[in-house]
Amino acid sequence: MVAETGLEGLSVREIGRRTGIPIASVYHYFPSAAAMMRALALRQFADVERLIEARLEEAGGLLSDLARAPLVASAVIDDLARYLDERPGAAAVWAALRSHPELRAAALADEIHKARSLTPVVAPMLHESRTVTAEHLALVIMETISANLMYARELGVDHQRLHVSALKLFIEAGLRELSVARR
Repeated sequence: MVAETGLEGLSVREIGRRTGIPIASVYHYFPSAAAMMRALALRQFADVERLIEARLEEAGGLLSDLARAPLVASAVIDDLARYLDERPGAAAVWAALRSHPELRAAALADEIHKARSLTPVVAPMLHESRTVTAEHLALVIMETISANLMYARELGVDHQRLHVSALKLFIEAGLRELSVARR
């Protein structure tokens, strides 16, 4: 339903009708459509966090070699793009989070949390003299990836692939530049 109507068209009454669940029962668990959207978002946040953590864990020792970090970032982008492709409603939930004031704080907290998981990867790349912190750089990277994957969803399939490839190239180049500057 979220993919069909967005948050604006989501109603507890319609959810109850489509699922066959009495409206009172739906309201018992979700007092509003925003509360339901928040529950969906929290589930997605956990899914995406597991994807990123699995990729970082898989890379493990590879990340001690700074030159490998761009390859890991590229794989994370592929994982996230595939996640969105396999779950059409996921992009709608992400978009709704950004557009709804009550939910925007949850989206921001999630981006900060994901950035913290990338901070140990980014930190060794930063030269001590830089005023940017590793956590802020990781947040810029996560926001860049998220925003561009969402934008890519708006494009046709061919352009979507090209945009994701360009995103990977951009992130890889930035990480390579950081690792070269560090040496």
